[in-house]
Amino acid sequence: MRYAIKKTFGLATGYLDDVDLKDLNANTSAQIYYSSIGGDVTKLQPEIINNRTMLNLTDWFKTNTLDRARFIGPIENGLVSLDNFIDNGAKKNEVKLYIQQYLTAKATKLAD
Repeated sequence: MRYAIKKTFGLATGYLDDVDLKDLNANTSAQIYYSSIGGDVTKLQPEIINNRTMLNLTDWFKTNTLDRARFIGPIENGLVSLDNFIDNGAKKNEVKLYIQQYLTAKATKLAD
């Protein structure tokens, strides 16, 4: 995911997923689908840079205004924990415990 976003939009995303260059280089017909929120989608223009098609975001950024601004966040019913998508009971509990431990370890703590 981060590789596709970086190569298509030129944006750094931080750590989203592991990059396996062998698999990435073998995938020559990958496509990325996107939608524009907040700006004029007609201003997203593809251009070729180093034999790669990228979207130039410069003109699109200029069309963002307060009137077009949108909050992008959780869906209407809120976030759904990943373990809700797992049918195997043992694996479901393992994932749920891992998520709880991860969130506890990464929680922000306020100090005086």
